[in-house]
Amino acid sequence: MKQILLTLAGVFFINTAQSQELSYGLVLGTGVYAINNSGLALMNTEGEFHPNLGAYAEYNFTNNIGVKTEIAYTTKKATSERDVFLGKVDFDFSYIEITPAFKYDFGNEYRKGFYMTLGPRFSFMTSAKAEGIDDAKDLFKTMDIGGQLGLGYRLFRYFDLQAKVDIGMTPFFDIEYRDRAASFFGGYLSLNIDLERMINKS
Repeated sequence: MKQILLTLAGVFFINTAQSQELSYGLVLGTGVYAINNSGLALMNTEGEFHPNLGAYAEYNFTNNIGVKTEIAYTTKKATSERDVFLGKVDFDFSYIEITPAFKYDFGNEYRKGFYMTLGPRFSFMTSAKAEGIDDAKDLFKTMDIGGQLGLGYRLFRYFDLQAKVDIGMTPFFDIEYRDRAASFFGGYLSLNIDLERMINKS
């Protein structure tokens, strides 16, 4: 019985491995966002577009199902109001964001046509700057978590046009034991360039 199960598992693994494909490429995009405040915190943003640049890798298990992970560099801005930082202060942030996601292709073949992605977003603050504040990064959370839902479409064999909604689930700013917190929410629009397919001409 044990040998039969091992044989079946081996056959399943071989068949699955044959249907799996690895792809990778570049992410060239932009993001826009707003800030959700609670309690006495009041952070504002002017809704400016900011760069979202990086790379991705994806791995498909079937003709419809795969996983896609992006790692990108992005920037954000926020202005504090009221008494949070004893006056009005403008902050400039930079982040490295990692977004592993489940991907579902709606067509009969992976990486052709429309698709959807869904997964978490992990943001790691690399810098925070403000005029007159030497250690501005110490005022904020160096990591925050969000969730992303995306829709995309494969264009011209090598390109994906992709839009994602991003909702912050943890704050980038809060004060412990006080009712003050602020988190980002917004969206991204990007062009994904399939370098693997370009290189291999597949």
